This record gives sequence, C-alpha cells and structure tokens, in this order.
Amino acid sequence: MKNTDLDYDRPNGPVPPSRTPKHSFGDVLRSHHDFVGAVDSIYADYYAARCSGIVPKGWFELQTKQPSTKDQIFYGLVALNGVGAVLVGENEVKKA
Repeated sequence: MKNTDLDYDRPNGPVPPSRTPKHSFGDVLRSHHDFVGAVDSIYADYYAARCSGIVPKGWFELQTKQPSTKDQIFYGLVALNGVGAVLVGENEVKKA
C-alpha cells in the first residue's frame, strides 16, 4: 500500500553501504545557500527526511536551489547562534 502523503518513493532494498555520511554530528558545514551550521541530524535520503517530519510535502520542489538528487544523504543543520535550521543534501555542503 502506497503512502500518498509522501512525494517520493524510496528505491526497494537496503541502503547501499557506500552511502555512509561523509560528515558526522557536530561538524560545522556551509550549505550552497551560505548557511553555516552544525550537523544535528542525518538522513539516509529525502524519503527518510520526509518521514521524520522535518520538511513538509513538496519541500524539494519548492527550493530555489534544489538539491542535486533526492537519493543522497541529507543533513539537518542548526545555526551556530541557535536561530534557524535547514535541510541540505550532502552534495551541496562543504566544511566551513
């Protein structure tokens, strides 16, 4: 039975071992929006982030700078000053 609340279906099968996060909790990263924050959550893909409730349905399509793919590791970043948080794909971040 398909969950119609989600706008992305995860591919069948387990997450490949090569998809381990490059960054860990607490790492300070800079997003492609120039947002600098610390990693406070890590998701296996966009589907996992959607299931967690961190973003609403349609979030991916509403982004002005969309992540390169839904099938990548996603990080939740919280601002270093404690004001603001973002969800970014692994391909769109670098160490700050």
